[in-house]
Amino acid sequence: MTDEKGDIHEPSGLTEAQIDNIKNRLAKATPGPWRDYIEKRDQISGSDFIQTDGDDIYILGGTQYDLEFIASARQDMDLLISEIERLRRRSGS
Repeated sequence: MTDEKGDIHEPSGLTEAQIDNIKNRLAKATPGPWRDYIEKRDQISGSDFIQTDGDDIYILGGTQYDLEFIASARQDMDLLISEIERLRRRSGS
């Protein structure tokens, strides 16, 4: 992270409460995996959308890359939380 002068500082790290809040949001979200379908990229007809194990998600506005990011975030967050927890166990934090 950088400050207004451009100096680099180490982030202070996530608190256990912040990690718990992220985990709670993940637990409440529609289960994954989520997959993005982009009309022009995938040669499908219809709207761009995110397929889930529940209802499909349609987003108005944004780019193809925004849709890909949102769809991937469901899986990525699980992986990132697991990695944080693994590193904390390893370091004894």
